[in-house]
Amino acid sequence: DTIIYRFPMSNKIINKDMRHRKGEREKKFKAYFKSIRDVELDLSKFALMGTFYMSGRRIKEEELARLSKEMKKNFVYGEKIPEGYYLVTDEKITENQDSIDRIIVSTAWFRNLIIGLNDKHDFLVSLGIIKNFDFEKSKIILHTPISDDDLKNVVTLNFGSINLLPTGRELGKTLRLL
Repeated sequence: DTIIYRFPMSNKIINKDMRHRKGEREKKFKAYFKSIRDVELDLSKFALMGTFYMSGRRIKEEELARLSKEMKKNFVYGEKIPEGYYLVTDEKITENQDSIDRIIVSTAWFRNLIIGLNDKHDFLVSLGIIKNFDFEKSKIILHTPISDDDLKNVVTLNFGSINLLPTGRELGKTLRLL
């Protein structure tokens, strides 16, 4: 026989609306990113999670130009991935004009995106916010409070789904790709 115990809800529980919870998150992010510095990372030295970037074979300039012309978009980077194509444009994406075999993201998707910096045990060492992403050189610049000693232990970069400023202000949630 299974015994089920039911406990009354505490009268100390306060119902918090979305605005309140967002405000609390922003305060915590502001405190966390209070002492940050810019760190440049070579993405080829890390395992990447939560992104299709560097998961396939980079396509040649001619093919990228052909796809740009065919789809009437200026693609700044592209890869052939098992799902089809992963393409990055510097233009705003205003409509769903891609076919099922194309994943198209704007460079704006990466701007101010939060990233988890994890160690070999997949433990979160620090958080970072993308300041700049150089697709050609496979490098990013992060705002992060991580120390040099802790940075040596980072093996995985986990791309998140929140865009925020170092002040803690949330700019919104973005589609998590993986």
